[in-house]
Amino acid sequence: MTIPPIPTDLDKTILTDATNRLNSLSIHMMLRVSQATHGDEITPARQSLLSVIVFGGPVNVSELARAENVSVPAVTRMLDALEADGLAHREPSEDDRRAVNVLPTEAQAFM
Repeated sequence: MTIPPIPTDLDKTILTDATNRLNSLSIHMMLRVSQATHGDEITPARQSLLSVIVFGGPVNVSELARAENVSVPAVTRMLDALEADGLAHREPSEDDRRAVNVLPTEAQAFM
C-alpha cells in the first residue's frame, strides 16, 4: 500500500490541525482500549508513556522523559511497571552501548 503525497496547495495550519486531532484521537483510543483491557491496573501516566512508545517507535529513556515532561527516574519506574505487565521491553541501543531503547511488546499490540 502506498501513501499518496500530500497536496502542496493545502494550508499548513489545516494540516497541522488535522495532524494534531488525529494524534489526539489515536491516543484517546489507545487509552480507552487499555482501560477496557486492564481496568485500573495501568495508570494514566503509564498509558501516556506507552502511547509514546507505541506511536513513536524505538525510543530511549531520555527521549521518553522529554516527551512526557518528567524526570528520567520517573520514566524508569514507569518502565519497570510496564515491563512487569508485559507491555514494553528494553533492548540495548545499537548506536550507544550505554543507552537502551524501549519498545512495545507483542502482547501490547493486542490490547
